[in-house]
Amino acid sequence: MIQKRTNTEDKIYFLGSTIFVALIMTCSLLWNIYTTDSNTFQLVKSIGQSFFKEIETTRFWNASHGGVYIPISEKTQPTPYLKVPKAFTLFFKNRSV
Repeated sequence: MIQKRTNTEDKIYFLGSTIFVALIMTCSLLWNIYTTDSNTFQLVKSIGQSFFKEIETTRFWNASHGGVYIPISEKTQPTPYLKVPKAFTLFFKNRSV
């Protein structure tokens, strides 16, 4: 003969399965937080390295071509913080650069 479960046994099974599912979900949440943090750090590190390499390459190119000279105009004035006399006096084809 098959015995029926009592109300107390149903509550125990329900509580046990609820705790099991909650444990699985908590583990999943913690794993997702860990992998997201790890992947975010790797992405930021990679972007930072790429940006630094781009700046380094640009500076190398500028230095290998003798620097960058921009004509002085109303919009592009020499920096007032550079205390070198006549630092911006460079003549190229009768034009001050």
